[in-house]
Amino acid sequence: MFLHIFKKSLSSLALFVIAIIFFLVHFISNQTQLSLLIFFLYFFVFIFGIGLTRQTLLLYFPDLTVAITILVLAFGTNLFCIVSLDYQIQPIILFSLYAMVLFFTAKWHINQKMILVILLAITIGLIFLFQPTGFLALLIPILWGVHDKTSWKLKVQLIKSHYYHLFVFFGCLAIFTFIPIQIWKISPGEIPLFSLKLPGVFYSFSSFLWDDLFSFEHGLFIYTPLMVVPLIGFYFFSEKYRPLFYAIFLFCFLDLIFETSWSLLGTTPVFGQIAFIPAYALLVFPIAAFIGLVQKGNNMTRIILSVPILFIILLNIFQTWQMNEGIMLKSGMNADKYGKIFGRISLTDIKKQELVGIDVDTTFVLKDESRFRKEKLAFYDFEDINVPYQSKLEGNFVNSGKLAFTLDTSTQFSPAFEISYDEFTKRPRVGLRITVSVFALDTAFFSDINLVISSLHEKINYRYKRLNLGKLKLKSGKWNTVSFDYLIPKDPYPSDRLVAYVWYPGKARIYIDDLKYEAFESK
Repeated sequence: MFLHIFKKSLSSLALFVIAIIFFLVHFISNQTQLSLLIFFLYFFVFIFGIGLTRQTLLLYFPDLTVAITILVLAFGTNLFCIVSLDYQIQPIILFSLYAMVLFFTAKWHINQKMILVILLAITIGLIFLFQPTGFLALLIPILWGVHDKTSWKLKVQLIKSHYYHLFVFFGCLAIFTFIPIQIWKISPGEIPLFSLKLPGVFYSFSSFLWDDLFSFEHGLFIYTPLMVVPLIGFYFFSEKYRPLFYAIFLFCFLDLIFETSWSLLGTTPVFGQIAFIPAYALLVFPIAAFIGLVQKGNNMTRIILSVPILFIILLNIFQTWQMNEGIMLKSGMNADKYGKIFGRISLTDIKKQELVGIDVDTTFVLKDESRFRKEKLAFYDFEDINVPYQSKLEGNFVNSGKLAFTLDTSTQFSPAFEISYDEFTKRPRVGLRITVSVFALDTAFFSDINLVISSLHEKINYRYKRLNLGKLKLKSGKWNTVSFDYLIPKDPYPSDRLVAYVWYPGKARIYIDDLKYEAFESK
């Protein structure tokens, strides 16, 4: 049955392939422990959106062209990343909502059914709520099919003959837009359920166009170079599909102007520029027009035009893999860093440290304690039994008090200290010290005890420092007090985190007591 459907419709097969691959990539590469329910929500919204995109394209393009187009869109843009790996819900929802607007608009112009008017109004109302520039969606039904004076007169005549559709449309639009805004007291684009808000400040006619399109931070053409194709495709789209051209082109042009007027649009830690993803639902039309041109060319033309597109798709997949592996950073990229990781399949910890822009650690600076004030950040004497790790407290061997913390195969980590640099550097702090007393029945056990302090950038360790106690001359059967210093990076990203802990991957049981974390502050 399925094979018969796929044989009859290649675009159905393409949609099936997209769904299977996106689904598998999530479960093979998932490192975020995203709940299955949430992933299925993202996944269903995307598949629904691209499925409607397929249905709309089939109204104007051959099945093979549509099949190739949706494959190119899925694997050649950052949709591949945000659906299967990065899980950005707002652009996925908006992409699907715009796909619905296009579908309902196209179907209404073919068959003027009231249900299509109601669904179109509801969809545009939801776009108003999810996107500050959502009012641009009205351009699609208004300009659809209009390309000259004659077509404009026919459009006006069509609306007049179904004038009651207009009243129903604006009535439903008001219900699904203004009532929620009044109830929630929100501005468009700020949905309490999803905590959505565009970054920065909107500056009218003060576009950040160049940075949003070409910067190595999140530039659209740097991380989604496939967007060059619709730029070329618009020319051919305007020739053959004139009735659709003005609605799609004008929307994309104005959306580009408005979106690039947000001052901090490219600062979200994601892969590429996600603000333009909703417009992919419209840009797919000039992409299809370009692919149709490639199909009609001779063999040499097909090769010349197809090879760059194939390269772009492979580059997008590869860069998505780099991002997932931590080789490419989600934020803080520039031309120099991009050049260092381009084509790389692995990076050493030192290279990752250099990529983030961290200097070599020099903890000897902290040895002169007369230059600093020390502040106790956290102290564990393990005397309180009302803690989650109560079962790990024992009184057989203690340094002070009545209890100590045990580390063994079931518990490899001590209570950790973790803080964001945004919080840590509110005071003039320059370093961190971890001090702990350790006890082992055999000297050999010390070789498995480590004091660890590290910085984390998007879950990537950099300036990872570890003191192995096996290198120290510690005595078994006695308590030994050791400390480990760490100089924090210069100008770390505020969202980066500083973490410290005792790590013991050994098999025997050891004991720690009086675990203390201290900050060094400049006098």
